[in-house]
Amino acid sequence: MKGSLQFTFYDRIKDMHRTNQEVPSQLSTFQYVYASAASKVMSMLIMYPTQVIRSRLQDYNPHHERRTISTICKKIYHETGWVGFYRGISANMLRVVPATCITFVSYEGVKAALQKKRFN
Repeated sequence: MKGSLQFTFYDRIKDMHRTNQEVPSQLSTFQYVYASAASKVMSMLIMYPTQVIRSRLQDYNPHHERRTISTICKKIYHETGWVGFYRGISANMLRVVPATCITFVSYEGVKAALQKKRFN
């Protein structure tokens, strides 16, 4: 789900860049970096709470009370409010966003090279 959301945002941002150009063509490296970083950040902002909940569900401690998604959500919200659902997101972004940018720029470069070779 997270990946499909990111690709949806990525394609939409690329389309917006192309419609802003006088002659739609391949985007610049900076535009690909921007599209990949923005799409990753947006998808993380939407999906990160599910990762927090999942990690709490997977946390094994035999003295914990019964753990369900609803009890975990209530506990997080009562302890820290909405901020608790985003705890650790900044460190995760610092780790993941640069790798995402490199992956997407590499993907676009290889894709352009293969298309150029195919049509020549």
